[in-house]
This record gives sequence, C-alpha cells and structure tokens, in this order.
Amino acid sequence: MKIGLFGGSFNPPHKQHLRIAKAAVKSGLVDKVWFVPVFMPVHKSDKDFLSYDDRCRLISAAIQGKKNYDLCTIEKDLGGPSYTINTLRSLRASFPLHDFLLVVGSDSLNDIKNWHLSEKLALEAEIIAAVRPNFPVSESLSAYRYHMIEICESAVSSTEIRRNIAKEPAMFSFLPAPTAALIAAENFFSCWTNDFAGWVSKIKSKYSALPENIIAHLNGTGLLAARYCSEMSADPRLGWLAGISHDLYRASSDEEIKDVLANSSLILEKIEKSVPMLAHGAAAAFFLSGLSPAVPENVISAVRMHTFPEDKCGAIEMALVMADFLDPSRQNSKRDKLRNEKLDPEKRFKKVLRIKHKK
Repeated sequence: MKIGLFGGSFNPPHKQHLRIAKAAVKSGLVDKVWFVPVFMPVHKSDKDFLSYDDRCRLISAAIQGKKNYDLCTIEKDLGGPSYTINTLRSLRASFPLHDFLLVVGSDSLNDIKNWHLSEKLALEAEIIAAVRPNFPVSESLSAYRYHMIEICESAVSSTEIRRNIAKEPAMFSFLPAPTAALIAAENFFSCWTNDFAGWVSKIKSKYSALPENIIAHLNGTGLLAARYCSEMSADPRLGWLAGISHDLYRASSDEEIKDVLANSSLILEKIEKSVPMLAHGAAAAFFLSGLSPAVPENVISAVRMHTFPEDKCGAIEMALVMADFLDPSRQNSKRDKLRNEKLDPEKRFKKVLRIKHKK
C-alpha cells in the first residue's frame, strides 16, 4: 500500500489540510494519508502551541469517519526533536510492505533544502506537493522527486486561525466541524471571550452538584451542539453554551422548578404547568437570563424551547434539539445510527422532529 505521510504541527488542523489529503489520494499517487503531528517542533515556538495529545485529539476529530485518513503517532514514540528523515526510516522499518511518500505544501517544498539531512531525504523519498497561494515552486529543486497536485486556493493558516479565533467567530468556518466543536468546548487558543468564560464558570458552578449522568449528558450535548452549529456556520461556542445549560434543572423536584419560575415572566405551556418537570427548560432559560453580562438571546431561546421545538427555528435551537436527542451518552443504537448518518443539518433536524413528534 502507498501511504502519504502528511507531517505538520496541526495547531490546529483546518479544512485546507483535509483538501491536501483528499487531493493526494485522488491523484492516485497514494492509497491513504497518515497525519503525522510533530512531537517536538525544531523551529517553532509559540505560546499558543497546544500539547501533542490535544493536537492529536483535534486531528482525530477532523478525520473521524474518513476511511482514507489515519493518525500516526510515530514521532511521539521516537521522542526528542522531530526530523522527517528519522520518521520516514522508522516507519519503513516497521511497515516494510508499505511504500511511503511525503505530502507537503509548496511552501514546505521550497524550504526542504534546509531540512535535517535533506540531501539524503532527496534520495529516499518521493514528494507530493500541493500548490499554495503565493508559494510557487522554486526552480532549484531538481534533486528532489516531486509531484505537484492542485487544490482550491485558500490563504488561511493555522497561525491566523488561532490568533484571531476569539474575536472573529468566522475563523471557526475554516475548521472541520468536529474540530471547531472541540476547540469551542475546551477553550483552546483562548477562544472564549471574558464574557463567555464568565458564563461557563457560572453554569458549571450551577451544575457541579448534579448527578454524574446528567453532567455527562450536558457535556456530550454541548460538544455535539457546537459541532452542529459549526455545520450551519453558527458560532460553535454558543452551541456549547446552550448544550451545557439546557438540563440544569432536569433533576430538580417539581417544587423547586415552580419556585424558580415563580418570579419569571415566561409563558408556560399547559403541559408544563401540569407536569412541572417538563418546564426544566424554562427554568434553565430563566437562570441564563439572570446572568450578567447578558447571555445572547438565541441561546436563551434555544434552552427555553428545546423540549418543545418548533418546525422553524434558529440555528442554535436546531443544534441543541438535535444534540440533546442524539447525544452519545444516551446509548441508544437507533439514535447513534441517525447521528452517524451523513446528512445536512436541515434533513437531520427534520428526522429528529419526526421521531420526537411521534412520542
């Protein structure tokens, strides 16, 4: 089997990385691409450089379900500074039946002469190079065996994403949705604003006394809602916020829910009045509405309506309804199947509503 070794810091991995991998496989030059995150970068030093394990988590999220891509942790196994020639030789020794090629961007190809033992690398490896904007291939690379592949141009870089993601939510759109969700949930690259960090702190303080299964459900729903928000080009941080809030009163008694809502101006459904437990979303929404600074109204509305969703609603509410219903912690095989189906958000939401309305 021909394997393309795609090395990099992947801090974070973004959609352009996936385009490069896809183009490498589509070219027929390799059968699969292995993403090889740098364990100890030789030339990079950045205060926002995530740990090796966290970068592996982001890569795993990005390539989940993609059969032609794998994560390769060889550089952690080797330890010490990461040099491509060492990685290549080690993998060849471990997998003698595979043929390994290097996958790089044209900017890296131009710099390859400065790599460790580059003259030996030129003899030992074929290279697949993806053309990057503003990085035409140098004419002085005749010693290297390389193949050029075309990809859609994108000037985005990992550096730009991590430096601007807190103040420019549009940066999340350059990331695979599962990766964007993980970054939003974990506050990677300090993506939470001060307001957002304050809201999360107060919400987590509130749910710290809840049963473990409900906390697991809140966290699982938050991560999945963040993912669905990203798929709909909405801010995944808001999906995470709605997800970890929606069931804050799910374990409360009827009397507690009544007490919470006694001073609320929220209009309850008839069934919520007769079965107070069903007003747990209203109680959580009322809690959010009391936080300062003000929580975005679309988050409060999503939490309020997640138990009784309408056919037409905003992206945050759609994301929360789907995530609440399809959260993996529910351990429901039929719901797991629906969650893993490749569907656009609108179709997934309609399927969820059909099932909920049958109950």
